[in-house]
Amino acid sequence: MIVRKCCFCCSLKYGFLTWAIINLLFRFMIAFSFFFGQHFYGINSNIASVISSASGSAFGWEAASILILIAAIKGIMEKRYLLIYPYIIVLIVEIIVLLFATICLAIWDTPWHILEFFLILIINGYTILCLISLYRIIKQDSKARRQAESIPFKTV
Repeated sequence: MIVRKCCFCCSLKYGFLTWAIINLLFRFMIAFSFFFGQHFYGINSNIASVISSASGSAFGWEAASILILIAAIKGIMEKRYLLIYPYIIVLIVEIIVLLFATICLAIWDTPWHILEFFLILIINGYTILCLISLYRIIKQDSKARRQAESIPFKTV
């Protein structure tokens, strides 16, 4: 399935660039909170070390995904589809982890997390659908451009 417009109103390129910049800002805020948030805990050292290691791992994931998102934005702007592909992998991994976490929360905490599960599934599913559609369009344009460049000049 290929989507031609993002949110049914703007082009895939500019719609996804808008979403990517907003997502980049959120990722910076999350990484900042993981990096500096551990210093604000006023708890004993055993729990603080566990929280510190978990937030360090989450900070590493956020830092890596920020770099991959910046590469994807560059790939969208320069129409280089190979730079978009790693971010598709990151989104798929994040969707799987978020869905697993909401299912666990729904089992252990409250069934209301099922609503959160469906919201995550719908929003992130549409995001990944738009990104894959943009990836395919850029890949087709790139192949068409390479084929046009490979035609000898004398035959044109």
